[in-house]
Amino acid sequence: MTTNDNAARLQANKDVVTRLMSRLFDPATSDTPETRALMTENYIQHNPNFADGPDSVMRFPHTEKARAMFGALKFAGERLLIAEGDYVMMMQPVYRDKGDGSGESFVSFWFDLWRMEDGKAAEHWDYADWDPDLAGKLHG
Repeated sequence: MTTNDNAARLQANKDVVTRLMSRLFDPATSDTPETRALMTENYIQHNPNFADGPDSVMRFPHTEKARAMFGALKFAGERLLIAEGDYVMMMQPVYRDKGDGSGESFVSFWFDLWRMEDGKAAEHWDYADWDPDLAGKLHG
């Protein structure tokens, strides 16, 4: 593989991750054949709240938890994507409420790591707190 071919493959992988994340944050596009086509059928999800396979993560935007989270979510800047080999790392700055009743926010960063396979998301890691209510809905 030439340097140009490798650079094009890395950019294509970053583009897939960008499209996938945009689609998964929108209930109108999350559970569609177009979104499914961005993930392998054997998609592995390391977040304990989601089952393996595309269905669980595609259904998430339709849950009450997602509606509450997405309603309060405000992005704080451009995503940073870094690709190497079969992996793409995304860092997304977001505003988070301090949670102290002041209404003040701070900037935090979400980190996601994706393993790509044949131009599709095959595996995903991120930070997650265990949510038994959500996990019960998405593992079924």
